[in-house]
Amino acid sequence: MAEEEYLTIGLDPGTFSSAAAYIGADGKPVVLDFGCDRKTVPSTIAIEEGQWLVAPMDITAPSEGGHLIRRSKRFMGRRNPQDGKLKRHIEESDTEFQINEEGIPVHKIGEEEVRPEEAYALLVDHLKTRAEETTGKQVGRCVVAIPANFTDLSRQAVLDSCKIIGLSYAKVINEPTAAMIGFSRRYPDTKGNYFLVVDVGDGTTDCALVYANNERTSFDVQAISGDNYTGGGDLTTALEDWFDAKVDHGLSPHERRLACEAAKHTTSGTMRIRYGSQVSKIETDVFKDLKGVQDFFGRLNKVVDQAAPDMRRVDGVIVVGCTLYHPVLQDWCTRKFGSKRLPLIDLASLVSQGAAYAALCDEITVAEVLGQRISIGTEDDTIEVLAAQSEKIPCTKVKKLWARHDDETELHICQGQSEKFSENISLYSFYHKMKKDTPFILKVVIKADGTLDISVEIEGAEPHKRTVERKAGLSDETIKTLRDRNEGRLGRKFTAVSDTATTKDAVHTLPSKKRKRKTEEENEEEREGGKAKPKRKPKTTSTSTRKQKQKQKQKQKEKEKEKEKEKAV
Repeated sequence: MAEEEYLTIGLDPGTFSSAAAYIGADGKPVVLDFGCDRKTVPSTIAIEEGQWLVAPMDITAPSEGGHLIRRSKRFMGRRNPQDGKLKRHIEESDTEFQINEEGIPVHKIGEEEVRPEEAYALLVDHLKTRAEETTGKQVGRCVVAIPANFTDLSRQAVLDSCKIIGLSYAKVINEPTAAMIGFSRRYPDTKGNYFLVVDVGDGTTDCALVYANNERTSFDVQAISGDNYTGGGDLTTALEDWFDAKVDHGLSPHERRLACEAAKHTTSGTMRIRYGSQVSKIETDVFKDLKGVQDFFGRLNKVVDQAAPDMRRVDGVIVVGCTLYHPVLQDWCTRKFGSKRLPLIDLASLVSQGAAYAALCDEITVAEVLGQRISIGTEDDTIEVLAAQSEKIPCTKVKKLWARHDDETELHICQGQSEKFSENISLYSFYHKMKKDTPFILKVVIKADGTLDISVEIEGAEPHKRTVERKAGLSDETIKTLRDRNEGRLGRKFTAVSDTATTKDAVHTLPSKKRKRKTEEENEEEREGGKAKPKRKPKTTSTSTRKQKQKQKQKQKEKEKEKEKEKAV
């Protein structure tokens, strides 16, 4: 099958809602319509009478014996006790997830356990399948947008989820970067080079300062910040608290949540909570002064100020995310960014459009930074930072250490922003018997997609070194087990383009071109209108294309030789 017969898609699976876009015949992204002009679907799985329904529009309370699997994205790749905050986050979340005996967060359905990676996989499969049904083409290129603040384990869990449904060639991109790409393609004439992207979703908030070249083909992330537990859902919670204190409504927690969620989506100055035949009203001017709302804005300001402490450096602000439709967020944007805020477009789907562009365009290069810092845990529950947040990636960190005790040496690598090791996420634990003061080398390779390879080389009297490596993510056996289990739940097989030589042309990876990062002076020169030397367009032809060209050249040479012979005769 020729490459143009395959489908290129960008996916944005959110905490509460999800969107997708595919590249149309004109080379531009088309936002997937899920019926009745809906551009998003709930990130929910409903189980009713043994039937598994992915992203149902009806997310009201399930019938007796039914289940709703929600907010699985928040627990991707996390385990207890390696994740010091997991237990508290589950307790504070409006979800039915619990920690099993192995420390894995699961949603229990009778004797069955559903892992977050499974629920996420079913959601990605739903988006992919709807795109294929809409276009009649099979997906060949796929990029999934994820929070910039995701840890290595969460990123790896996303890739594992894609493998469960057969998308082993799927790549990931940070959500703010995808939004930047999507916006720049829609508005290529927007002036400036430094842009602040603020992505406020229902469950997560991300912020990135991005340098975009004049051609809008190179996107160099300067700094990122985020909060995986701050989003529009906090506004719903604040409205629920006010509703509980104000009205004796008699609704169940789930019914109350749905009623407040519907009221929050108003674009007028009054929010109306409907319960039964009654209505409770609250003005947005009163709502924005509620404690829960003020706390939300406090965390939101902290995320923005961390990514862009000096707004004078910013040429324009791009805001994205469904939550930004709310009047109190609109007011906050105006006060916070003033005239630097750029036009609001496709708040719910801009990220998926940018992801689709990133999957399509070989000339686009993205240089990311580290989402959360990597550290070494110490004996007194503190940390020693190995790689800082917003450090340029890919990069490699090498550190020489010495055994502190005889017989057994412990080494713990964690990721997170807390100063306490116990409150961060443990990525790697190394135990080895060696004598005190024996040297060993720690090597951490941080890849362009934010995932990590960690190894330890032990030096000894022997001339050789032994390397101990960390194996990240789910094993192939576990992935196969989860694939079989979920195919049984849906009653069908997962289908995907096989990653073989026959389909290699259709399988896309985000470019990992090695390029020299521009200095601040070079960036300023381009920003002020200085023209850089013309660059050669990078060659991104596939192996099969190169072979075809070589054959064509060979045939051309043979024809020229034949003509020369004829002339000689």
